Amino acid sequence: MVFTAFLGVLALPVLWLFDPSVLSLPWLATAVMTVSGVLYMGAMLFYLRAIQNEEASVVAPLFQANTLFTFALGLFLLHEIPRPLQLLGASLVVAGALGLSLTRSCTWANSSPGWCC
Repeated sequence: MVFTAFLGVLALPVLWLFDPSVLSLPWLATAVMTVSGVLYMGAMLFYLRAIQNEEASVVAPLFQANTLFTFALGLFLLHEIPRPLQLLGASLVVAGALGLSLTRSCTWANSSPGWCC
């Protein structure tokens, strides 16, 4: 993760050669991008720790469910109305995450909520 962050810093002079205005951002935009990068690196740290402790086939789909939070933020903060295809995609992500959270001995027929996960 640290290597990825330093690689981005090393790429800045190359980007500056092609477009010098890339480094002339307002301080607020720079601060927001910095906080966003730190939060992303924190999320990646938790993701990599989860991959070390659990099966990748379980952790990866749950990590990809972060797009549902983006979907919800767009709905509540930006008042975006989702299209039917977007709702279908979100429901598929939720169904996949629920399906992966069930253990092999737990089936829908003999389970009660919260007892077999």
